[in-house]
Amino acid sequence: MQRCQADARQYLEVKPEMAWSRAQQAATLLGRLDAPAAVTDQAVRDAAHLTLSEICFLLGVRHTRLPAELGNPDLFAEAAQAALQARRVGLAAVIRAIGRVHRAPSGDRLKALSELAYVLPRHKSELESWVLVEIAAQRQSWLETLESAAPVDPSNTEAFLQLFPAFYDALGVPDAAERLEGLRQRAIQVLLKDKYFDEALRVLAKVARREPKLEAVCHEGLGDLRGAAESFIEAGDLKNALRCFRAVPDFAAALQIVRRMPDHPAAASLEWLARLQSVISERPEKFTRTVTDAEKKILEAMLEQALGVKRRKPVPKPARKSRPKAERPPF
Repeated sequence: MQRCQADARQYLEVKPEMAWSRAQQAATLLGRLDAPAAVTDQAVRDAAHLTLSEICFLLGVRHTRLPAELGNPDLFAEAAQAALQARRVGLAAVIRAIGRVHRAPSGDRLKALSELAYVLPRHKSELESWVLVEIAAQRQSWLETLESAAPVDPSNTEAFLQLFPAFYDALGVPDAAERLEGLRQRAIQVLLKDKYFDEALRVLAKVARREPKLEAVCHEGLGDLRGAAESFIEAGDLKNALRCFRAVPDFAAALQIVRRMPDHPAAASLEWLARLQSVISERPEKFTRTVTDAEKKILEAMLEQALGVKRRKPVPKPARKSRPKAERPPF
Protein backbone atom coordinates (compact mmCIF):
# COMPACT_ATOMS: atom_id res chain seq x y z
CA MET A 1 0.00 0.00 0.00
CA GLN A 2 2.79 2.42 0.91
CA ARG A 3 4.65 1.42 -2.26
CA CYS A 4 1.58 2.29 -4.32
CA GLN A 5 1.40 5.73 -2.70
CA ALA A 6 5.10 6.33 -3.34
CA ASP A 7 4.72 5.23 -6.97
CA ALA A 8 1.75 7.53 -7.45
CA ARG A 9 3.82 10.57 -6.47
CA GLN A 10 6.84 9.35 -8.46
CA TYR A 11 4.90 8.84 -11.70
CA LEU A 12 2.85 12.05 -11.40
CA GLU A 13 5.08 14.16 -13.65
CA VAL A 14 6.06 11.51 -16.22
CA LYS A 15 3.18 9.03 -16.34
CA PRO A 16 0.02 10.67 -14.95
CA GLU A 17 -2.16 7.68 -15.87
CA MET A 18 0.16 5.42 -13.83
CA ALA A 19 0.07 7.86 -10.92
CA TRP A 20 -3.74 7.82 -10.93
CA SER A 21 -3.82 3.98 -11.14
CA ARG A 22 -1.36 3.52 -8.27
CA ALA A 23 -3.27 5.98 -6.05
CA GLN A 24 -6.50 4.13 -6.82
CA GLN A 25 -4.78 0.82 -6.05
CA ALA A 26 -3.57 2.07 -2.65
CA ALA A 27 -7.13 3.02 -1.70
CA THR A 28 -8.51 -0.27 -2.99
CA LEU A 29 -6.00 -2.28 -0.91
CA LEU A 30 -7.53 -0.80 2.23
CA GLY A 31 -10.60 -2.96 1.77
CA ARG A 32 -14.03 -2.33 3.22
CA LEU A 33 -14.05 -1.87 6.96
CA ASP A 34 -16.51 -4.75 7.35
CA ALA A 35 -14.26 -7.14 5.36
CA PRO A 36 -12.11 -9.64 7.33
CA ALA A 37 -8.82 -8.56 5.70
CA ALA A 38 -9.52 -4.81 5.80
CA VAL A 39 -6.96 -2.35 7.11
CA THR A 40 -8.48 -1.02 10.33
CA ASP A 41 -5.83 1.49 11.29
CA GLN A 42 -7.66 4.79 10.70
CA ALA A 43 -4.46 6.80 10.24
CA VAL A 44 -3.32 4.45 7.48
CA ARG A 45 -6.72 4.62 5.79
CA ASP A 46 -6.74 8.43 5.98
CA ALA A 47 -3.24 8.63 4.49
CA ALA A 48 -4.17 6.45 1.52
CA HIS A 49 -7.33 8.39 0.77
CA LEU A 50 -5.47 11.70 1.09
CA THR A 51 -2.88 10.46 -1.41
CA LEU A 52 -5.67 9.61 -3.85
CA SER A 53 -7.25 13.02 -3.25
CA GLU A 54 -3.91 14.74 -3.85
CA ILE A 55 -3.14 12.90 -7.11
CA CYS A 56 -6.64 13.46 -8.52
CA PHE A 57 -6.62 17.13 -7.51
CA LEU A 58 -3.21 17.82 -9.04
CA LEU A 59 -4.17 16.12 -12.28
CA GLY A 60 -7.42 18.08 -12.39
CA VAL A 61 -5.79 21.45 -11.78
CA ARG A 62 -3.23 20.71 -14.48
CA HIS A 63 -6.00 19.83 -16.96
CA THR A 64 -4.45 16.39 -17.48
CA ARG A 65 -6.23 14.21 -20.04
CA LEU A 66 -6.08 10.57 -19.01
CA PRO A 67 -6.38 7.72 -21.55
CA ALA A 68 -9.91 6.80 -22.57
CA GLU A 69 -9.48 3.25 -21.26
CA LEU A 70 -9.38 4.64 -17.72
CA GLY A 71 -13.02 5.69 -18.10
CA ASN A 72 -12.58 9.46 -18.38
CA PRO A 73 -12.78 10.00 -14.60
CA ASP A 74 -14.04 13.25 -13.08
CA LEU A 75 -10.80 14.13 -11.30
CA PHE A 76 -12.16 16.89 -9.06
CA ALA A 77 -15.13 14.75 -8.03
CA GLU A 78 -12.81 11.85 -7.22
CA ALA A 79 -10.47 14.15 -5.27
CA ALA A 80 -13.38 15.48 -3.21
CA GLN A 81 -14.78 11.98 -2.57
CA ALA A 82 -11.36 10.72 -1.42
CA ALA A 83 -11.06 13.72 0.93
CA LEU A 84 -14.43 12.81 2.44
CA GLN A 85 -13.26 9.23 2.95
CA ALA A 86 -10.24 10.68 4.75
CA ARG A 87 -12.70 12.50 7.05
CA ARG A 88 -11.77 15.91 5.62
CA VAL A 89 -15.12 17.51 4.88
CA GLY A 90 -13.71 21.03 4.60
CA LEU A 91 -10.97 19.93 2.21
CA ALA A 92 -13.60 18.27 0.02
CA ALA A 93 -15.61 21.52 -0.08
CA VAL A 94 -12.54 23.51 -1.15
CA ILE A 95 -11.65 20.97 -3.87
CA ARG A 96 -15.20 21.15 -5.27
CA ALA A 97 -15.07 24.97 -5.27
CA ILE A 98 -11.72 25.01 -7.08
CA GLY A 99 -13.11 22.50 -9.59
CA ARG A 100 -16.04 24.83 -10.34
CA VAL A 101 -13.62 27.69 -10.98
CA HIS A 102 -11.60 25.58 -13.42
CA ARG A 103 -14.67 24.43 -15.32
CA ALA A 104 -16.65 27.66 -15.32
CA PRO A 105 -17.15 29.42 -18.67
CA SER A 106 -16.02 33.03 -18.81
CA GLY A 107 -19.51 34.32 -18.00
CA ASP A 108 -19.75 32.28 -14.79
CA ARG A 109 -16.14 32.57 -13.66
CA LEU A 110 -16.71 35.55 -11.37
CA LYS A 111 -19.52 33.77 -9.53
CA ALA A 112 -17.39 30.64 -9.11
CA LEU A 113 -14.48 32.71 -7.79
CA SER A 114 -16.78 34.51 -5.35
CA GLU A 115 -17.93 31.15 -3.99
CA LEU A 116 -14.31 30.01 -3.64
CA ALA A 117 -13.43 33.23 -1.81
CA TYR A 118 -16.21 32.39 0.67
CA VAL A 119 -15.50 28.64 1.04
CA LEU A 120 -11.70 28.53 1.18
CA PRO A 121 -11.17 30.73 4.30
CA ARG A 122 -13.87 28.82 6.21
CA HIS A 123 -11.87 25.59 5.83
CA LYS A 124 -8.39 27.02 6.05
CA SER A 125 -7.48 24.65 8.88
CA GLU A 126 -8.12 21.61 6.66
CA LEU A 127 -6.08 22.78 3.67
CA GLU A 128 -3.18 20.55 2.67
CA SER A 129 0.08 22.11 1.52
CA TRP A 130 -0.33 20.54 -1.93
CA VAL A 131 -3.53 22.53 -2.44
CA LEU A 132 -1.88 25.89 -1.77
CA VAL A 133 1.26 25.02 -3.74
CA GLU A 134 -0.72 23.92 -6.78
CA ILE A 135 -3.05 26.92 -6.91
CA ALA A 136 -0.23 29.42 -6.31
CA ALA A 137 0.19 29.87 -10.08
CA GLN A 138 -3.53 30.66 -10.41
CA ARG A 139 -3.67 33.01 -7.44
CA GLN A 140 -2.74 36.22 -9.26
CA SER A 141 -5.26 35.64 -12.05
CA TRP A 142 -8.02 34.85 -9.55
CA LEU A 143 -7.32 37.94 -7.49
CA GLU A 144 -7.21 40.24 -10.51
CA THR A 145 -10.57 38.93 -11.70
CA LEU A 146 -12.19 39.40 -8.30
CA GLU A 147 -10.59 42.77 -7.60
CA SER A 148 -11.55 44.22 -10.97
CA ALA A 149 -15.17 43.28 -10.30
CA ALA A 150 -15.30 44.61 -6.73
CA PRO A 151 -16.54 48.17 -7.48
CA VAL A 152 -18.75 47.30 -10.45
CA ASP A 153 -22.09 46.81 -8.67
CA PRO A 154 -22.61 49.49 -5.99
CA SER A 155 -25.54 47.62 -4.44
CA ASN A 156 -23.34 44.78 -3.16
CA THR A 157 -19.89 46.40 -3.06
CA GLU A 158 -19.71 46.44 0.73
CA ALA A 159 -20.60 42.74 1.06
CA PHE A 160 -18.22 41.84 -1.75
CA LEU A 161 -15.34 43.66 -0.08
CA GLN A 162 -15.86 41.60 3.06
CA LEU A 163 -14.70 38.50 1.18
CA PHE A 164 -11.19 39.76 0.58
CA PRO A 165 -9.46 39.99 4.00
CA ALA A 166 -10.04 36.32 4.87
CA PHE A 167 -9.39 35.20 1.28
CA TYR A 168 -6.09 37.07 1.19
CA ASP A 169 -5.14 35.49 4.49
CA ALA A 170 -6.03 31.96 3.39
CA LEU A 171 -4.01 32.36 0.19
CA GLY A 172 -1.07 33.94 2.00
CA VAL A 173 -1.08 37.08 -0.17
CA PRO A 174 1.99 39.12 0.90
CA ASP A 175 0.65 42.58 -0.06
CA ALA A 176 -2.87 41.99 1.27
CA ALA A 177 -3.12 45.27 3.20
CA GLU A 178 -2.14 47.40 0.20
CA ARG A 179 -4.47 45.54 -2.13
CA LEU A 180 -7.39 45.85 0.25
CA GLU A 181 -6.79 49.57 0.71
CA GLY A 182 -6.76 50.10 -3.06
CA LEU A 183 -10.00 48.14 -3.39
CA ARG A 184 -11.71 50.25 -0.76
CA GLN A 185 -10.59 53.51 -2.35
CA ARG A 186 -11.93 52.47 -5.76
CA ALA A 187 -15.16 51.24 -4.23
CA ILE A 188 -15.68 54.55 -2.41
CA GLN A 189 -15.42 56.48 -5.67
CA VAL A 190 -17.98 54.21 -7.34
CA LEU A 191 -20.37 54.46 -4.39
CA LEU A 192 -20.12 58.26 -4.31
CA LYS A 193 -20.63 58.50 -8.05
CA ASP A 194 -23.83 56.46 -7.81
CA LYS A 195 -24.96 58.26 -4.63
CA TYR A 196 -24.75 55.22 -2.33
CA PHE A 197 -23.74 57.54 0.51
CA ASP A 198 -24.66 55.26 3.41
CA GLU A 199 -22.62 52.37 2.00
CA ALA A 200 -19.72 54.70 1.19
CA LEU A 201 -19.65 55.91 4.80
CA ARG A 202 -19.35 52.34 6.08
CA VAL A 203 -16.47 51.62 3.71
CA LEU A 204 -14.80 54.92 4.67
CA ALA A 205 -14.88 53.81 8.31
CA LYS A 206 -12.55 50.93 7.40
CA VAL A 207 -9.89 52.72 5.35
CA ALA A 208 -6.44 53.04 6.86
CA ARG A 209 -6.36 56.82 6.63
CA ARG A 210 -9.45 58.89 7.37
CA GLU A 211 -10.97 60.91 4.54
CA PRO A 212 -13.05 63.59 6.34
CA LYS A 213 -13.83 65.48 3.14
CA LEU A 214 -15.36 62.38 1.56
CA GLU A 215 -17.20 61.69 4.81
CA ALA A 216 -18.60 65.21 4.58
CA VAL A 217 -19.85 64.56 1.04
CA CYS A 218 -21.63 61.44 2.30
CA HIS A 219 -23.22 63.22 5.26
CA GLU A 220 -24.44 66.02 3.01
CA GLY A 221 -25.79 63.51 0.50
CA LEU A 222 -27.76 61.87 3.33
CA GLY A 223 -29.14 65.24 4.44
CA ASP A 224 -27.05 65.39 7.61
CA LEU A 225 -25.83 68.96 7.14
CA ARG A 226 -24.51 69.30 10.68
CA GLY A 227 -22.44 66.12 10.34
CA ALA A 228 -21.23 67.34 6.94
CA ALA A 229 -20.16 70.70 8.43
CA GLU A 230 -18.23 69.01 11.23
CA SER A 231 -16.44 66.73 8.74
CA PHE A 232 -15.63 69.71 6.51
CA ILE A 233 -14.05 71.42 9.53
CA GLU A 234 -11.91 68.33 10.16
CA ALA A 235 -10.84 68.46 6.53
CA GLY A 236 -9.94 72.16 6.87
CA ASP A 237 -12.64 73.20 4.40
CA LEU A 238 -14.18 76.16 6.28
CA LYS A 239 -16.00 77.49 3.24
CA ASN A 240 -18.16 74.38 2.82
CA ALA A 241 -18.51 74.01 6.59
CA LEU A 242 -19.98 77.54 6.71
CA ARG A 243 -22.30 76.75 3.81
CA CYS A 244 -23.67 73.69 5.63
CA PHE A 245 -24.10 75.48 8.97
CA ARG A 246 -25.99 78.30 7.25
CA ALA A 247 -28.25 75.75 5.56
CA VAL A 248 -29.08 73.94 8.86
CA PRO A 249 -29.47 76.80 9.96
CA ASP A 250 -27.10 77.08 12.93
CA PHE A 251 -26.35 80.79 13.23
CA ALA A 252 -24.05 80.49 16.26
CA ALA A 253 -21.86 77.86 14.57
CA ALA A 254 -21.87 79.79 11.29
CA LEU A 255 -20.78 82.95 13.11
CA GLN A 256 -17.87 81.12 14.76
CA ILE A 257 -16.72 79.83 11.38
CA VAL A 258 -17.07 83.13 9.53
CA ARG A 259 -15.02 84.93 12.19
CA ARG A 260 -12.14 82.68 11.10
CA MET A 261 -12.75 83.90 7.54
CA PRO A 262 -12.89 87.72 7.76
CA ASP A 263 -12.67 88.10 3.99
CA HIS A 264 -15.71 85.93 3.33
CA PRO A 265 -18.47 87.83 1.40
CA ALA A 266 -21.03 86.97 4.11
CA ALA A 267 -18.84 88.06 7.05
CA ALA A 268 -20.24 91.60 7.33
CA SER A 269 -23.84 90.40 7.02
CA LEU A 270 -23.47 87.75 9.70
CA GLU A 271 -21.77 90.18 12.07
CA TRP A 272 -24.62 92.66 11.52
CA LEU A 273 -27.14 89.90 12.27
CA ALA A 274 -25.22 89.10 15.45
CA ARG A 275 -25.47 92.74 16.58
CA LEU A 276 -29.16 92.80 15.69
CA GLN A 277 -29.69 89.58 17.63
CA SER A 278 -27.99 91.18 20.63
CA VAL A 279 -30.21 94.28 20.41
CA ILE A 280 -33.38 92.18 20.09
CA SER A 281 -32.38 90.19 23.15
CA GLU A 282 -32.47 93.48 25.12
CA ARG A 283 -36.16 94.05 24.35
CA PRO A 284 -37.99 95.32 27.47
CA GLU A 285 -40.14 92.77 29.27
CA LYS A 286 -43.45 94.61 28.71
CA PHE A 287 -42.63 95.84 25.23
CA THR A 288 -45.72 94.35 23.53
CA ARG A 289 -48.02 95.94 26.11
CA THR A 290 -46.53 99.39 26.05
CA VAL A 291 -45.72 99.89 22.37
CA THR A 292 -48.39 101.52 20.23
CA ASP A 293 -49.72 100.26 16.93
CA ALA A 294 -48.00 103.10 15.14
CA GLU A 295 -44.69 102.16 16.76
CA LYS A 296 -45.20 98.52 15.76
CA LYS A 297 -45.62 99.68 12.18
CA ILE A 298 -42.37 101.62 12.49
CA LEU A 299 -40.64 98.42 13.71
CA GLU A 300 -42.16 96.42 10.85
CA ALA A 301 -40.97 99.02 8.37
CA MET A 302 -37.47 98.89 9.87
CA LEU A 303 -37.34 95.10 9.56
CA GLU A 304 -38.71 95.20 6.03
CA GLN A 305 -36.12 97.80 5.10
CA ALA A 306 -33.38 95.64 6.63
CA LEU A 307 -34.57 92.67 4.57
CA GLY A 308 -34.95 94.76 1.44
CA VAL A 309 -38.67 94.06 1.26
CA LYS A 310 -40.81 96.49 -0.67
CA ARG A 311 -44.51 96.31 -0.22
CA ARG A 312 -46.55 96.71 -3.32
CA LYS A 313 -49.00 99.54 -3.27
CA PRO A 314 -52.57 98.29 -3.39
CA VAL A 315 -54.01 98.57 -6.86
CA PRO A 316 -57.28 100.53 -6.78
CA LYS A 317 -60.25 98.53 -7.91
CA PRO A 318 -61.85 99.80 -11.13
CA ALA A 319 -65.16 101.58 -10.69
CA ARG A 320 -68.14 99.40 -11.27
CA LYS A 321 -70.02 100.40 -14.40
CA SER A 322 -73.80 100.77 -14.02
CA ARG A 323 -76.04 99.13 -16.57
CA PRO A 324 -77.99 101.52 -18.85
CA LYS A 325 -81.68 101.69 -18.05
CA ALA A 326 -83.87 99.92 -20.52
CA GLU A 327 -86.16 102.31 -22.49
CA ARG A 328 -89.86 101.87 -22.09
CA PRO A 329 -91.91 101.23 -25.19
CA PRO A 330 -93.88 104.33 -26.40
CA PHE A 331 -97.22 102.51 -25.97
